[in-house]
Amino acid sequence: MKDIENLTNIYNSKLNLIYLKEPQIYNYYLMLLKLTNPNSSDKDKQNYYNEIKTVFKIPSINISTFIKKLQNKTKPITELKLQYEKALKELSIDKDLSLYHVSTLSPERLNGYILPKKNLTMYEESEDSFVFATTSEIKKLLYCGRGYNNGMIRIDKNTMIYGSDNNFLIENNKLLLKEPVFCYELNINNFNPVTSINKDVNNNLKFNFDYEWVSKEKVDLKDVKNIEKVDDLTKLLDEYQIYCNATGDSNIAYSIRNCKTKDEQLLLLDQYTNNKSLKNINKEVQASNNLLNKQQTM
Repeated sequence: MKDIENLTNIYNSKLNLIYLKEPQIYNYYLMLLKLTNPNSSDKDKQNYYNEIKTVFKIPSINISTFIKKLQNKTKPITELKLQYEKALKELSIDKDLSLYHVSTLSPERLNGYILPKKNLTMYEESEDSFVFATTSEIKKLLYCGRGYNNGMIRIDKNTMIYGSDNNFLIENNKLLLKEPVFCYELNINNFNPVTSINKDVNNNLKFNFDYEWVSKEKVDLKDVKNIEKVDDLTKLLDEYQIYCNATGDSNIAYSIRNCKTKDEQLLLLDQYTNNKSLKNINKEVQASNNLLNKQQTM
């Protein structure tokens, strides 16, 4: 959405003005994220803190005190991040954007409410009990594919690996769902956007927003605007490269995501596809299309 892109550019400019004045602020921010990461154990956090103390010759203070110091040092960008999120929400409300929550549960099975579930947010910087939703039509389909397919791991912006293909049916040039999933259109007022900060290829700081929204409040089905049953994900393949894990080993996807370069990722994707550990869904749908065209011309 162009309006959101323009808004993000404005806040990126503000972010980099702060960065110019305080070049170390991003390093402090990364330290803070690592020391508060919900994926890390207390032991891992303490080991990382010990490394920081050694490298930067930090006086012997406990980890919680150090975290508070980092929070103070990073306030200019964390407060700007909150302002950016507030502006995103105001713009989305003003533009009356639709917000979708995807579930394998029908309205009858929800017992009147969509309940928060504990999970990591998109950028894996926080974990809590949330109702997750998106304002993107194409990402709505992406989440539909996750239902019954044992989750989804993001490799890069346009490459996804589902945990399995249990619920996929490839037929007549289409990617279909054996069991449909349900999209609930919600009121955006009780939700907040999920954002992050990182560096671009030019070493500038930038805000990331990929249309994910979360709320800690349960949603009353009486407040749901519309319910759509979805069983066709073919449009998803126009924007995403989709793979499915054929082994159940989630380490395959993580090993690809953790590659240092895109070339390394592509090599691993080819390797795992060739040995049948991964299924290339785009290719399988295209093969279905070629077979269909051949049958129609016979």
